[in-house]
Amino acid sequence: MFLSISTSYRLASVTLFDQHGVILQTLRNNLPNCQSKEIALMTYNILNNINKSSLTNIFVDAGPGSFTGIRTGISLAIGLSVGRAKISGVSSLEAINYSLNRSENTMITIKALPNEYYYQIFNGNNFTSGCACVESEKLEKLANDYNAVIVKDIEVNSEMIGNYGIYLAKNNVYNDIAPIYIKLPNIYTKKLDNRLDNHK
Repeated sequence: MFLSISTSYRLASVTLFDQHGVILQTLRNNLPNCQSKEIALMTYNILNNINKSSLTNIFVDAGPGSFTGIRTGISLAIGLSVGRAKISGVSSLEAINYSLNRSENTMITIKALPNEYYYQIFNGNNFTSGCACVESEKLEKLANDYNAVIVKDIEVNSEMIGNYGIYLAKNNVYNDIAPIYIKLPNIYTKKLDNRLDNHK
């Protein structure tokens, strides 16, 4: 069986798949930005009625996205995988792109801040750019430079993470579980700004 965990965006979710990649159950929290409070309980509930030894792979959302959410999901996955299942990190941008099954150049975006987006550009399942962050007003020009269609407002979830993770595993691709941080979280940025101001 496969388990997938997504905590990088507003709503956390966890999905259990059978050995053929068929979804058995998905649990989602209904309160935005409550990943750390809900994901452990949802995971316990979804695993409570299965033989834990049948769990072979855990796919965890590695971001980009919420700094706290990503750390929460990865920490949970590491705890679950000890002595049991193989764990693999999955990019949220790649998972969204895979779920769309598009052949043309596509810019997948995730809202980072009110005026910024994380993005990555793909051609089919191949990426033509790395993960980066761009200001909202520069998004359209950047997409035009790559002749890419912009995709917005799709929230990554554990079903996307799991489906893409299973696809990668079938091709013997297992990513590190290092979080994908495009930029420092706001609290660290503010502390750094304050330190710089104090040294002026």
